[in-house]
Amino acid sequence: MEDVASILKGIEGILADTPDAAAAQRLAALRQSQGDWRELFESASALRDELLLRRVSFDSLLFVKRKPFDSEQPFMDAHHCWNRPGGGIYRLSPVRPDGKVTPVADSLGEGIYRDLCLHSDAKRLLFAFGNGDERGKPAGKPPQCYHIYEVNVDGSGLRQLTTGPKNDCEPLYLPDGRIGFTSDRSEHYVMCGSNIHVANLHVMNADGSDLRQLSYNVFNDFNPSILPDGRIIYDRWEYNERSVTSLHDLFTMRPDGSMVAPYYGNATIRPNVIMFPRAVPGSTKVTALFTGHHGQTHGPIGLIDVRNGADGDAPITVLTPGVPVIGEKIQDSSRGWFSDPVPLSETTYLCSFTPTVQPWLERSWALYVGDRHGNLALVYRDPEISCAEPVPLVA
Repeated sequence: MEDVASILKGIEGILADTPDAAAAQRLAALRQSQGDWRELFESASALRDELLLRRVSFDSLLFVKRKPFDSEQPFMDAHHCWNRPGGGIYRLSPVRPDGKVTPVADSLGEGIYRDLCLHSDAKRLLFAFGNGDERGKPAGKPPQCYHIYEVNVDGSGLRQLTTGPKNDCEPLYLPDGRIGFTSDRSEHYVMCGSNIHVANLHVMNADGSDLRQLSYNVFNDFNPSILPDGRIIYDRWEYNERSVTSLHDLFTMRPDGSMVAPYYGNATIRPNVIMFPRAVPGSTKVTALFTGHHGQTHGPIGLIDVRNGADGDAPITVLTPGVPVIGEKIQDSSRGWFSDPVPLSETTYLCSFTPTVQPWLERSWALYVGDRHGNLALVYRDPEISCAEPVPLVA
């Protein structure tokens, strides 16, 4: 819908956060315009996009092309169930819809590229490649486990770090030089759906040696990232002293596996599942995706400020107005769906986004920059396949 009024209101919000006298004059002129409605819509949209894209202060962006995961439950993305193969890792420069796209890694064969993690020097990155070898695998397909790889950001120096008949995913660089990741090497099975393995946190040296288990949860530990103080923040599934359907919330631990502690949401019903926690640059807050226990991995994006508590509504600020905070089951959203949030500040983020209520479609997801007022500007769309996991190429 060509809703000019909401676009103009959104621009007001952008200028309230980042004043710009010249842009304010353009906004005033648009409000006074008596021209063609379509022309007004396009001019207002162009101003909104221009202002949002100015907040992208880096020259290059890494991202993944892949078909959407078709998950019965969000944790299955970490459970390594079979998904439709295709895609690769690419670099966009400049970070604009008409930027040049070059491959970083796309020649490993039939599988899925996922779980990008950039090193702090911005010269190399970790990722997982393969496909799930459990639920959903077509008959006759040989097992194809996920393994961890490292590659330079220019595509050179590709090397495989893990091997064997186990699924290794979600790698991350640890402050002490080692590499953390999630793996089903612990041989636990999920109690509800016993044909699927549990993923726990593991660690290894930078060359893949001395691999050992880091967490010992009987259910999933997944979506790890690093907080500014060096702790690992991750999503943990358990049933201890919790609602039977409020299952996946944030915990922290030290990189040696000690001091496991709740971070947020252990006794909170909504949001039901909190995924993709990422520290906000220059802030004590984290962003995350609020999704549900049953359905696709998507939902609203929000800020979490644990200075306001470890449970309930007070620590949460939703950054995607109009998108429902989800309970156990995924709901419909007239505002579209979000995933893969990457904070640029407390008010601005990168993400993958789809406007459709059918988020499993192959071409439905694209990369956007958004803000707390609900504004979105397209960063990159591939007409043939969905895009996910934006990673700013910044040291």
